[in-house]
Amino acid sequence: MTQLNIDSTDRKILSALQKDARLSNYELAEQLSLAPSTCLRRTKQLFDSGIIQGFHAQLDRDKLGLNGVAFVNIRLEKQNEKAFREFELAAAAIPAVQDVYLVSGEYDYVIRVIYRDAKDFELLYTRSILSLPGIASTNTRLVLREVYHSREISLQS
Repeated sequence: MTQLNIDSTDRKILSALQKDARLSNYELAEQLSLAPSTCLRRTKQLFDSGIIQGFHAQLDRDKLGLNGVAFVNIRLEKQNEKAFREFELAAAAIPAVQDVYLVSGEYDYVIRVIYRDAKDFELLYTRSILSLPGIASTNTRLVLREVYHSREISLQS
């Protein structure tokens, strides 16, 4: 994948939008001391290039009753392209799965899941996770407390 070159103005736009994606073009331009037309053109270019992929509401899991987070390490029976593809498609289809990572080391994948309580996790684990294709073994780590979480990407040059 080709890395796109962005300048300091693009970085400022991206940083501001990561902090508050609800800024109007006028507010963003004013905050960055840009002409509104320049700000709009640059923001559109960042969208068109794929650097900005969209704007999303960040939800409070606890207020939605989704108090649990777990990381499940998964080893597959076979390590080949077909087994990986089948596993990845099936894992991504589980609503509680937030992230799927192909990793190096003892396990093939790490998935992050969210759940309501112990009973909910038990059902998720036994009915969904263990039913994923090609699983040889798993190892689960339940999160006791989230210390730090950020969706922002550092844009320092």
